[in-house]
Amino acid sequence: FKELRTQLENQDEPFQTQSDTELLLVLLAREGPSALSKLRGMFALALWDAQENKLLLARDSFGIKPLYHTTQSGSLAFASEIRPLLAGDWVSAELSPEALFYYLQNGSASPDLPLIAGVQALPAGTWLEWTPTGQRSGKLPPIPLDHQSPTATVQDFRQTLLDSAQIHLTSDVPVGLFLSSGVDSASLLAALRASGQQLPTSLTLSFPGTAWDEAPEASYLASHFGSPHIIRSLDPEQEIIPWFQHHLQNSDLPSIDGFNVYCISKVSREHGFKVALSGLGGDELLGGYPSFHRVPHLVRAGRLLQALPGMQSCLSSVFTLTGSRGQRLAEFFSGPPTSNRAMHTYRCIFPDNVVSTLLKSGESRLQVSTPPACGSNFHPHQ
Repeated sequence: FKELRTQLENQDEPFQTQSDTELLLVLLAREGPSALSKLRGMFALALWDAQENKLLLARDSFGIKPLYHTTQSGSLAFASEIRPLLAGDWVSAELSPEALFYYLQNGSASPDLPLIAGVQALPAGTWLEWTPTGQRSGKLPPIPLDHQSPTATVQDFRQTLLDSAQIHLTSDVPVGLFLSSGVDSASLLAALRASGQQLPTSLTLSFPGTAWDEAPEASYLASHFGSPHIIRSLDPEQEIIPWFQHHLQNSDLPSIDGFNVYCISKVSREHGFKVALSGLGGDELLGGYPSFHRVPHLVRAGRLLQALPGMQSCLSSVFTLTGSRGQRLAEFFSGPPTSNRAMHTYRCIFPDNVVSTLLKSGESRLQVSTPPACGSNFHPHQ
């Protein structure tokens, strides 16, 4: 935002604060939705124009920040969480069967299919303009790629990582860094050191006496790169259990993952950090999980079996008898051997037939609780 601010100041645009939000307001007032194409970073925003009597909603290109809306009550209601829409009776507390099916398959809610029927997520990279007479929407321009993947080099990747890490330190509050013993967070720390920036304070969760305690390795990394370091030991009984209950109560959408991020975020707030850098997504971006290596093998096996008459159905019958993983393999071999289906085989929680059984058996017991809306003031930079 500093570069954009300088451009506007050169055009004699006055500013009253140092806030990036003021800059955003000025840009939108001057240029409307087209100004969104100039933004680099994550955002979800709502702008009410009292003169034109219209509302603008917009969401960043990756959809990092959530933004939901509904017209179920006859009016347009929006929020960054689903719970305010429930608490304000803007939408009825009814689960979406399609979204619940997705959740039981994947262990997380679909980013484009909220669990509550009647609630819509504004798609990533989209803006929506509402007026009393109607609405219109548009897409943000695609993110330009400086290097196409076939020609990109290791040096290109290194420079991109350095650039991204450096620009994420732009903040009006102190920035922390989630540091484990893994490659992802260590790479961020190394990138910040290489860029010559003042290193942020790194924070690590410790579980003393357990096999999964990463504190010793994290301490070594912090010492090696010269980062101020905080280690927080957690008591399994006195802290983790009540923290988990609080995590469940304050999760806007359920997930089988994320408790670890909740814990380190809570510790970060204890030490005064509202913003932190995180290595989340590194394995997805760089193919770090074993499933990324196994998927091509499964696809090749499926194509080979297609060439052998009767072998597909035979293997499907055998795998069906060997538990949940076998049932997922049976589903894969019973259809076309595509990469998407192979990834689903490795990453899904329950096979489709099990999900259908669970939904059918729970139809009469599904209820949605409506806890008080509770916004989070912590924003991990992912």
